[in-house]
Amino acid sequence: MVFPGLKKPQERADLIAYLKEATA
Repeated sequence: MVFPGLKKPQERADLIAYLKEATA
């Protein structure tokens, strides 16, 4: 799952962490 505009590794990491929390 890739979102355009998230080129910063930190932003991508934050998004992954959020998705893990939301789908846990």
